Amino acid sequence: MNNSLYISQLKKDTNDMWRETLGCSGEIAYKRAHDDKIEKEFWEKYSLIYDTIPSLYDYWPETFDKLVDIIGTQKDVIEFGAGTGKFTLPMALKQKQVTAIDFSKDMLQKLQCKIGDLTNIHTVHGKIEDMENYNVDSVYSVNAIYRISDMKVAIKKIRSFAREKVVFVWTMQRSKYDEILNSTNKKGILRRQEYIHIMNILYDLGIDGNLEIMDVHKKIKIDNIQSNYEELKEIAGSYDLDADYLIDTFNQRVTNENGITYYQCPQKVAYIYFDGCANCN
Repeated sequence: MNNSLYISQLKKDTNDMWRETLGCSGEIAYKRAHDDKIEKEFWEKYSLIYDTIPSLYDYWPETFDKLVDIIGTQKDVIEFGAGTGKFTLPMALKQKQVTAIDFSKDMLQKLQCKIGDLTNIHTVHGKIEDMENYNVDSVYSVNAIYRISDMKVAIKKIRSFAREKVVFVWTMQRSKYDEILNSTNKKGILRRQEYIHIMNILYDLGIDGNLEIMDVHKKIKIDNIQSNYEELKEIAGSYDLDADYLIDTFNQRVTNENGITYYQCPQKVAYIYFDGCANCN
């Protein structure tokens, strides 16, 4: 039990604080976080189109480079929540061995079809918190901790697998208008599940976690800019903000490329990492 003044002042279990954020994006997200059957069915369908939708590696590959900087090269690593291999495949070119774990058989099948001549990727179906008896250099995940309910137990287990590092890469769960909203005098509007809960859990467990944040940009295609204006007006009305200011600031981030309108959406990616404990007594 952590007896520090900070934890006592929280007056709430850090694990409970994390659980309360699961599914905060809506009812479907909540069900996915708590029901394996619904999560399985979601990925069974989504696996068919997943690779056609740009994800973090596609629109900002520097996030991969930062991850490699943290864990190093020529290592034996585990990636959990590997999916179709957006990070797994380039990681295999940097490491001795990559064990790719995923809850969805359908996503793993997509990965297996893309492995080709790579011989250092081993795929495993299941959840990281159910795995046993691994001893590797590092364990990492990219946006894959959203459905772990008992994070304290999971972190202890994951840490026991890693001799060197555990790394959680997390695209912060914020509105696409976050930077605009945060430029007003009212902070935190529409911010959802966040890295801060993981840092609190690590502190509660007596683990000194490191946090680094990378600024990235994602181009979002705009089919009907008027709908964005209406969204911003609705937000302004809900939080007593200046709608004209929000719209003007939004327009400053709109570009036109080859006849297509894009919103240059600023995002932040958190790297939370801490020492492994595979060789602890």
